[in-house]
Amino acid sequence: MISNLFSLLSLLVFYKLTLKLFSERIVFLSTLFLAFYPSSIFISAVYPESLLIFLIFLTFYCLIERKLFLASIFAGLATLTKITEVFLSIPFSFYNEFNG
Repeated sequence: MISNLFSLLSLLVFYKLTLKLFSERIVFLSTLFLAFYPSSIFISAVYPESLLIFLIFLTFYCLIERKLFLASIFAGLATLTKITEVFLSIPFSFYNEFNG
């Protein structure tokens, strides 16, 4: 149940994130593809992937919105979910490099 909730929230955040970057038609289609892609069964299964995807999307959304403190918190929570997400620090270095 919780995995399905985070899966749905992930789709909503993904929609809002891509809406900042692309046209509404592309955003709608990409969200639809994400929702019905065959491998997306792992997002809704009882694994930490739904929470992880949600936190990753929130991290990038906050980066685009220039809310670095919130992005750092979400990236830290994603790292606590799975240690391999420590590489979420790479977008922060690019952000600081190109946005001063």
